[in-house]
Amino acid sequence: MIFPEKMYRVTITIPEEYLDTEIESLGKIGALHIDDRNKNRIFETEINRVDTLLSLAKSNLDALGVQEKIVEVRDIQLEEIPREIDKIEVILNDISKIIDKLSSEGKKVEQRTKDVLTAEKVKETLREDLDIETLVKNLSFIKLKAVLVPSDTAESLLLTAKSYKAFTVHEPLSEGSVAVAILYTDDLEDVIQKGIEKTEGKVLNNNDFLTETKNKVLATRELYLKEKEKAVNEYGEKLLEIIRKLNIMKKILETENLVKRTAEGYIIEGWVPEDKKDEIVKALKHSRVIFSEPEDAPVLLKTPRLLKPFEELVTGFGYPSYKELNPTPFFAFIFVLLFGVMFGDVGHGIVLSIAGYILSKKTETFKSYGKVLIFCGISSAIFGLLYGSVFGDEHLIHPLLFNPMENIDKLIIFSIAIGILVLSVGFILNIITQYRKKEFGEMLAGEGGILWFLIYWFLIGIAIKAVVFKGNVKTELIIVAVMVIITVGYEIYKKKQVFGSFLDGFMSLLENITGTVSFVRLGAFALAHAALMLAIFTIARAISPDGHHGAGYWITMIIGNIIVIVLEALVVSIQTMRLEYYEFFGKFFKGGGKPFKPFKLEEEK
Repeated sequence: MIFPEKMYRVTITIPEEYLDTEIESLGKIGALHIDDRNKNRIFETEINRVDTLLSLAKSNLDALGVQEKIVEVRDIQLEEIPREIDKIEVILNDISKIIDKLSSEGKKVEQRTKDVLTAEKVKETLREDLDIETLVKNLSFIKLKAVLVPSDTAESLLLTAKSYKAFTVHEPLSEGSVAVAILYTDDLEDVIQKGIEKTEGKVLNNNDFLTETKNKVLATRELYLKEKEKAVNEYGEKLLEIIRKLNIMKKILETENLVKRTAEGYIIEGWVPEDKKDEIVKALKHSRVIFSEPEDAPVLLKTPRLLKPFEELVTGFGYPSYKELNPTPFFAFIFVLLFGVMFGDVGHGIVLSIAGYILSKKTETFKSYGKVLIFCGISSAIFGLLYGSVFGDEHLIHPLLFNPMENIDKLIIFSIAIGILVLSVGFILNIITQYRKKEFGEMLAGEGGILWFLIYWFLIGIAIKAVVFKGNVKTELIIVAVMVIITVGYEIYKKKQVFGSFLDGFMSLLENITGTVSFVRLGAFALAHAALMLAIFTIARAISPDGHHGAGYWITMIIGNIIVIVLEALVVSIQTMRLEYYEFFGKFFKGGGKPFKPFKLEEEK
């Protein structure tokens, strides 16, 4: 969980006659991350053809409204691919002609259907004042225009029509649009037309108001839908097979491009997880497989499923390198802790957890964020118990720890203590990381190393001894000075720069102090929460001055709580991320790693 999966560098030598079968075996196992740094372009033309056909097949599938899914197809060998591509090209061309024609026809039918249904809606909306269908059938000298006009410009059209003695009827059709019917004589044609153009209105076709027109269009649509259903049954499954075949061929061709040809056969190189070594050896019956310890490798994180939503927040900042630790478990714990400290409220925490649960169950886009919100809500509720806060009420329950508004000094000390804890964890993780990299100089005297960790804690001890106990700290300061000189000396040795090394040492010292002080904001946000809720209670009571909690009081409380929950959840999340990314990650996390992506013949959905 803390360390990425151990990887092995693997070199596979495949005899020419077994190249296809061995690559197919590798694809089925799905455990080899192929080293593509020395990629060649032997099959580039075929890959481009496959990409083009894949795009065409998918657009045809979309036009039929069929959802993409994996279907069974027979195995494909490398030597079959050129023939298969030619065959698929012919089939796809035939299918595309039919589906293009159907799709084009479908667009026209859908547009006509939309037109007659809109006309029907306008007809019903204006029916009390005007029978449009009868007028369309019988009018000869008087002209009729039915127009859809934006609400904000409708008045302009009505004024124009009335000023020229035209008869108008209008009713709101939907939010933002008005249906207007204008009856006028032939000599007003230009005036009415210009008035409509000024309002950006849409003139409806008078024939679309006739029942026979509507029935004819709907009957045409019915026929079109039957034709489409027939095409789906005839070509849907075929297109799915073609897409599957093309995906497999693309994988094979891309892999072949990564193979080096030598006198002994074909060589393919990459990395495999330790627990897949034996499986690779057993599957490749005709190849020579050699494993070695890698200096660098793609990273396969073993984050527990429960913490996976937090992994997205970590990898959004940077992917850990192979020699680094997986920071996700620490990130998750600290994220939840800091959120709760800043936003401690039992009621609000429960609401956040419920909202997170709904998001995680009802949406795909915000599923991970919903799960993170569940944890944050639980933490908020726990700290609400510690602070004695329920929906901002500080007196409903007794605080298990202290009331933030009444114990500001304790709150500040508590916030700084958490900051010291977070930064200390960062120091320890950096020391472990440097040990894994076997960079013992950095581990001892480098930035974030053992000496800087000791300097940090000595400074904390000196501050406590001098401020709280009024003690003499001369000896401790000398020890700190010696350790700082050693770390600066190491920097000078490493960088061969005197002034720059002194400056870096001073900056490190300053960053550790300011980094710790920056955690005071935890207490500041806890106070802000209490102050905001106090303001809402004051406003609510002002609305009910006689002491009775009427409707105004509860409406104010509900709206106020919703605003606080949304606003604080957003602001506190941003502050938590900021402390994690810059204060915590800054101690040990470098990133720059590459995620492990094994070669698979089965495309991922």
